Amino acid sequence: MAVTWGHGTTLKYGTVGAAANDMTAFDNIEKIDAGKMKRKMIKTTKLSSTGETEEKRPGLIEQDGVKLKVQYVSAQHATLLAIFQAGTQQDFLATFPDGATCRRTGYFAEFSVAPEADSEGIYINDIGLEFTGPPTFTGI
Repeated sequence: MAVTWGHGTTLKYGTVGAAANDMTAFDNIEKIDAGKMKRKMIKTTKLSSTGETEEKRPGLIEQDGVKLKVQYVSAQHATLLAIFQAGTQQDFLATFPDGATCRRTGYFAEFSVAPEADSEGIYINDIGLEFTGPPTFTGI
């Protein structure tokens, strides 16, 4: 089984339903923390539950957001800040080095207005994305 290396992963954003070619790539991503999905469990225990053991059934899926660390680029910063401030729903498309993709719909939920600088002088924007609805995977 081959392992997929993270180097070369891209992430784009665009209007909901936009074709991949019409979406804009985030410039200079340093890190993507994709979070996880977790299914909530609903307790269905009754007084007659067998063996005095709790019973559960699957409930709704809860999704963590995605956290990005992106090197500051002034033109990108202004565009992303405007989208964040407008609260406009966006599509996000991750493309992995093996060609597989994951598309999700959501919002810019966090955005560092004044980028953070590290000791080497590179300014970093922290960006948080939150999603609505399930992801769509292709090529997996």
